[in-house]
Amino acid sequence: MTWRPEIPHGEECSTLFRTWNVGYRLSAKAASLMTVLSLVIAMVCQTGAAAAPKEISIYYKDQLVTFQEAPPILMDGRTLVPFRSLLETLGFEVDWRSVGGVSKATGTKEGLVIELTIDNKTALVNGRKVELDVPAQIVEGRTMVPLRFVSEESGYEVAYADTGDKIVIRISDKADAVTKDGTAANRGNDIVEPYVLKGVAVDSAGRPIRKATIYADNQLLYNSNEIAVTDANGRYRIELSRMATTWNASGEAAIELNGVSSTVELTPDNDDPFAGNTGAIRNFVMQTATGSVIFHMADLWDPADITLPPPNREDVELTLEPVGESAGGAGKTYVGHGGVTNNGFGIKDVPIGRYKITARLLPKGKPAQNLLVRILDEGEFAKSLVTDFENTIGAFYRIEIELKLP
Repeated sequence: MTWRPEIPHGEECSTLFRTWNVGYRLSAKAASLMTVLSLVIAMVCQTGAAAAPKEISIYYKDQLVTFQEAPPILMDGRTLVPFRSLLETLGFEVDWRSVGGVSKATGTKEGLVIELTIDNKTALVNGRKVELDVPAQIVEGRTMVPLRFVSEESGYEVAYADTGDKIVIRISDKADAVTKDGTAANRGNDIVEPYVLKGVAVDSAGRPIRKATIYADNQLLYNSNEIAVTDANGRYRIELSRMATTWNASGEAAIELNGVSSTVELTPDNDDPFAGNTGAIRNFVMQTATGSVIFHMADLWDPADITLPPPNREDVELTLEPVGESAGGAGKTYVGHGGVTNNGFGIKDVPIGRYKITARLLPKGKPAQNLLVRILDEGEFAKSLVTDFENTIGAFYRIEIELKLP
């Protein structure tokens, strides 16, 4: 039989020390041995006490949140909570899926999409990359996500209190909420300075955008921009040259959709030129990036009868079904007829992303006919096409396709 010592703890440790401290007269060797044993037992007792998990209580707007799936845990100094319970508490619609060995947890709420990939320290917020201290992960069969990251990216404030044996976390509305024009986020930095352009960049939900690029365009000299990159709070500051000229402010930010990086323009709250010697504050908002789906008719005559008129593009109905991430994040399917756009004939204002495209011909008084589709002048015609928007120039996006009858 193998002897296994039983680890003392709590009151047992105190009892054990009191038992030894009874006043026996020991030899020097025995006393030394007892001292070593006392230190070992003290370390074991402290380890046992430290191992006891702290109780974690989480309040959302002063209401205690109950996590039915699993209790909150601490991981590398970060609080992880069950994915579905947290996001539903914060008002998100949730989705969890695993494709090709990659598992993703996604929450969607009023134009905000937060996507966490299991065991990956890079999350996406409306396509924008955000680095995490601790990734979302599977713990005992439950998907656990970092509470502070999800809450703060959702526009809430997180207060953390550790009392020693208990941790209390409170999620509440920000007292200094960011407005869509960024003015609240820039509070305390709203005094115009000569020869300085400054401000803040936020997304459509008012969250600061880090690493956005802001340009001060010199209106006197061609291609002589001053450039700054926003910090973690979305703020930027550009020291302008002191020449007698006017300036214009513009900005852009990068988002990532389906593994493809795309550039999105930022809209200033005031696009008027300003004099350098007065300076200016320009706050920016990142709107949903959209593009146009332009289509052409390949048939110059009706393939069933050349005496009939060719298919009419006004009779075409396009269906755009998202099959990946889109800038809008809502996963909306677009169905409609084309019209004249600045880029050609088609459907405009579609959030950029990846779509499955199908088309039908719906001539008046005649039965509907399915059309074949392909990228313009590329590949073979097929019943459907899955493709991403193409960045044509700057922040302009387009899908250009060709249609024909079977």
